Amino acid sequence: MTSSTRVAARQFNMPRLSALRETIVRDPQTKFPSISDDFKTYCYPQTLDHFNYRPEGYTTFQQRYVINYKHWGGPNSSAPMFAYLGAEASLDWDLGGIGFLNDNAPRFNALQIYIEHRYYGESIPFGSREEALKNSSTLGYFNSAQAIADYAAVIIHVKKKLLAENSPVIVIGASYGGMLASWFRLKYPHVALGALASSAPILYFDDITPQEGYYSIVAKDFREASESCSETIQKSWSEIDRVASEPNGLSVLSKRFKTCGHLNESYELTDYLDSIYTSAAQYNHPPTYPVTVVCGGIDGAAEGTDILSRIYAGVVAYMGNSSCYNTDAFNDPNDETTVGWRWQTCSEMVMPIGISENVTMFPPAPFDLNIFNEWCKSTYGILPRPHWVTTYYGGNDIKLILNRFASNIIFSNGLRDPYSSGGVLENISDSVVAVHTINGSHCLDVLPPKQSDPKWLVDQRKIEVEIIEGWIANSQTFFLPEEMAMDPHKFLFQWLSLLCLILSSCVSAKQFSMPRLGALRRTIQHDHPAGTLVSPSVLKEFKTFYFTQTLDHFSFKPESYTTFKQRYLINFKYWGGPNASAPIFAYLGAEAPIDDDLADVGFLTDNAFRFKALLIYIEHRYYGKSIPFGSREEALKNSSTRGFFNSAQAIADYAAVLLCVKKQLFAKNSPVIVIGGSYGGMLASWFRLKYPHVALGALASSAPILYFDDITPQNGYYSIVTKDYREVSENCYKTIQKSWAEIDKVASKSNGLTTLTKRFKTCDHLNSSYDLKDYLDYLYADVAQYNHPPTYPVTVVCSGIDGVTEGTDILGQIFAGLVAYKGKRSCYDTNEFNHPTETNEGWRWQTCSEMVMPIGRGSNDTMFPPAPFNLNSFMKNCKSLYGIMPRPHWITTFYGGHGTKLFLQRFASNIIFSNGLRDPYSSGGVVENISESVVAIFTVRGSHCLDILPAKQSDPQWLVTQREMEIEIIEGWITKYYADLGLI
Repeated sequence: MTSSTRVAARQFNMPRLSALRETIVRDPQTKFPSISDDFKTYCYPQTLDHFNYRPEGYTTFQQRYVINYKHWGGPNSSAPMFAYLGAEASLDWDLGGIGFLNDNAPRFNALQIYIEHRYYGESIPFGSREEALKNSSTLGYFNSAQAIADYAAVIIHVKKKLLAENSPVIVIGASYGGMLASWFRLKYPHVALGALASSAPILYFDDITPQEGYYSIVAKDFREASESCSETIQKSWSEIDRVASEPNGLSVLSKRFKTCGHLNESYELTDYLDSIYTSAAQYNHPPTYPVTVVCGGIDGAAEGTDILSRIYAGVVAYMGNSSCYNTDAFNDPNDETTVGWRWQTCSEMVMPIGISENVTMFPPAPFDLNIFNEWCKSTYGILPRPHWVTTYYGGNDIKLILNRFASNIIFSNGLRDPYSSGGVLENISDSVVAVHTINGSHCLDVLPPKQSDPKWLVDQRKIEVEIIEGWIANSQTFFLPEEMAMDPHKFLFQWLSLLCLILSSCVSAKQFSMPRLGALRRTIQHDHPAGTLVSPSVLKEFKTFYFTQTLDHFSFKPESYTTFKQRYLINFKYWGGPNASAPIFAYLGAEAPIDDDLADVGFLTDNAFRFKALLIYIEHRYYGKSIPFGSREEALKNSSTRGFFNSAQAIADYAAVLLCVKKQLFAKNSPVIVIGGSYGGMLASWFRLKYPHVALGALASSAPILYFDDITPQNGYYSIVTKDYREVSENCYKTIQKSWAEIDKVASKSNGLTTLTKRFKTCDHLNSSYDLKDYLDYLYADVAQYNHPPTYPVTVVCSGIDGVTEGTDILGQIFAGLVAYKGKRSCYDTNEFNHPTETNEGWRWQTCSEMVMPIGRGSNDTMFPPAPFNLNSFMKNCKSLYGIMPRPHWITTFYGGHGTKLFLQRFASNIIFSNGLRDPYSSGGVVENISESVVAIFTVRGSHCLDILPAKQSDPQWLVTQREMEIEIIEGWITKYYADLGLI
């Protein structure tokens, strides 16, 4: 067999990950481990695609999970839950083969949950395994990001069903499942308190770990067991090739090794032997120590026995006496695990395991990405994404990144496990720790204990248990006082009970025109074409670029590889350059073209000189010039093209752009601070949480991340609008409060709508009183939201209302307020806030898919008429508009929100939540510190996104102080980062 053939073939049978050897070396006679009757099986109707809102993404499948209630202390005692995250095999193996949960459940009074990985066992989409594995279009949803989103959905469901919201969850996984457990803790800290990641080679991607790491340890294990055994194996490869090259050589080898099928090439035998040696090393468990068993066979042959006979003796010693040996035993093409894992490695799990000249026991077989790509393309019709794992989960410079960010992860390893070469072997922080044993092997710590277990293994498990006990104890001591001490008048971080109210048609309509988010006040009747509002003086400092962006980051279907041009602009003027590791300020575009932000979001340019920062502004997909499918018309054609239009895809876009820019500018060590306002502020905070390896910190201005899933009271927004007006003028507030009934009274009269049309000089004849009331509702909310100094628009409106001549009726006063704010016009456009602009069209889709913010108001709790938010009506309306239902709980499932302080105070870092308390959206913002570095900076008089607007001479001192505090905090982040980097 030629060297090039071996190189090509080696790559497609990389050593398999699995907690249990039994899932790799399949004997047809082997049965699943027996389990007790304490395990109860359930199925959850799982969403096929969590990251897409196309109609087919709503397809569901039955995902299996199993619960053992036997030892659980119950929800009243907030007893913990151990959740085992299934990996690349049927869950049946793990129920009996993984001992850590069952062994420790009595000590913790823990509930045990075992969740099966999608596409394995009985958790098969599309109705059957045959259909699910049919092609890359059905396989495309088969990936780790979807899998851990599944786990989040199941765990949240179980906790809700069992009324166990306060029960801490520890996720446990082994091998690939260990990677999933660590990634789950990083991506879903609001769901899992901690993770035990056993033998998780999370660093075996993107050349972080040397290719030969795995095989170097295999060779070391054999050499330490027996030098002569290692040398015999080393010599055997050339001997096999020599015999195979002779006439009838393959027949000779087939007979000498008693293969069940005739060998067609020597690679079939060498790959089989390779798998035996790697399996023996990977699962070199006590007390038998398989490496010693193999070497005992090789070294125990009679003196004078030739090399091939000694190798065969090693096979017999390891595999046992058999009438024949199946060379496909480790890579059975019909085995669900072999089939599934091959797809996973050909899509995202690209682990570049190779053999260099330095690994003396094996012939060279370096990993060649080009050859690997070609093979995967020919097999599945799609190319792997070799950098996706490090883009989404991180991996490079892991200690630098996670030292000040993550918490509560145990990376356990045995140093005789070849996969430990890609594992975390040193502590990252006080609570992200490495627990390893010198003599341990793959996933040994999570297997059932035995009387014969060596002391070092018993001690390893004891250390892990004690660490987990500490996590739980810390969480409970924090949680109980926090809940008991909560001021009942504060609504942040509370669960609410809301009354179901019967809605009028006015109420129903109100829900689909909720107050717009936006860093900048846009009351222009139509959005301007992208680029037309930016002055040449501003534009000349920016260079425009376009990134070839992936349409769907979370699927590997052929159409997900479609690309579009995403616009971003860079200002190099102030940058100190890569040699100085000067920082990068990245503005995350939101629900509008990026053009206005270049001039009107001043925080970046105002502070670029001070920080010597590079400025980059990235446009949000589906806005401005960053349009998929070639045109806006095509992109917004239907829910199938709109489905990729969501926040998870957007922040994945930002990660891809930022990593590309850093690479192109050789700016690997330049820290990135992401900045956003309003919806963009939400994106900035979520970006820091999901991509801490890309962004060092985030400034999230006026980001109402708690206005989801009834965390914030419905009337929070309108309560602050009301408060703003009332503080300016009690008379103004009361006049507005009375005006709604007066408008309805006039409208109910003969020609009443004509009267209102004339009195308010509307550009179009009013068709109902709602047309006018909705316009005024929007105007009052908009005025309060953007109540910026020095003019303070609320004061302007109230001055108009209060300044009328004595005897003016209510409607005359209201009209005077309108004129005071909008100026004298020939007519007033009541559709001003609802024109079909790209922002309005885009945001309506976003609120009808994932951004479901239940903003409403009850009776007599604001200066507005009742309009409670009704989820059922909202969902029906969205269904009629787009053909799909909103996912009202997805934001809190993916990003968190409930119990924000509890979950993030020991996990996240480097986020500033800035607010002005006169901003109605501050009701859904974070307005108290979560930790020392996740902080809330607010001003009593501030309004929406005021802190990131350009500084002015007229700015009040409280605003100047707010900005200075933000700047000093960011300087502190960067200083600590430079210290960690060793630059200061």
